[in-house]
Amino acid sequence: MAVVPVIGAKGTYVLDAPFDTSIDTALAYECVAIRTYGEMQGWGKDPYTEVYARFDIPKEKYEADTATDAVLVTLRADSGQLLVVPSLYILECPVIGGIPYNVIAVAVKLGAIPDTLPLDSLTSKVTDLVLSEIGISPDIAVVKLSGTKLISNTEHEALEQARQNKITSTFTNTGEIARLQQENTTLQEQIILLKQYIEANITTP
Repeated sequence: MAVVPVIGAKGTYVLDAPFDTSIDTALAYECVAIRTYGEMQGWGKDPYTEVYARFDIPKEKYEADTATDAVLVTLRADSGQLLVVPSLYILECPVIGGIPYNVIAVAVKLGAIPDTLPLDSLTSKVTDLVLSEIGISPDIAVVKLSGTKLISNTEHEALEQARQNKITSTFTNTGEIARLQQENTTLQEQIILLKQYIEANITTP
C-alpha cells in the first residue's frame, strides 16, 4: 500500500530500498509536489529513465508500479536538494499537525567551585526533582567549562564561608520541604513515645 504524504508535510521520511540510500533520516524533508506517472510523461519525461533507472530498478518493476495507484512524490531537503520517489517506496512520512519534539538539556552553571566539592548529592536531587516535576529520568553529567585556576587559601576560605551562609540563610522550596519532612519525622517519633508511655502507665478501667 502506497504511503502518500500531503503537500507541505515536513519532517522525517523513511524510504524503502533502493531509495533509502539517497535520504538522510536525521534531516527534515518537505513534500513539495505529487504527480502521477502520466503527468511526468506529459512533460516529455520518461518516469522510468528519470526515477527508476537511476536506482537500477528493473523495467518490469516500473511497469508493475504504474499499474497501481502509486504516484511520484517530490521531496526537498533544506539544502534545496530534490528527490523524486514513487509513493510505493515511502515507508513513513511526517504527520501534518503533529507535535514537534526536540532533545532538550537544562544547563545549571555553578560558576567556579573547588574540585573537592562533592556534587553527588546535588545531581541525585536534581534527578529526583526532574522526575517528580515532569516524569522524565534525566541523564545528568558534570561538565568542566573552564581551565583550572588556583586561588589562595584566604580567598578560598572566604568563598566557602559565603557559600555555606547561603545554604542556611537562603529560602528555597526544596529546603522548606526538607525542614517540614524533618519536623514531621520528629512529631511522629514523639507520638510513638507518647503511645508507649500511655500503654505502660495508664491502666484502662
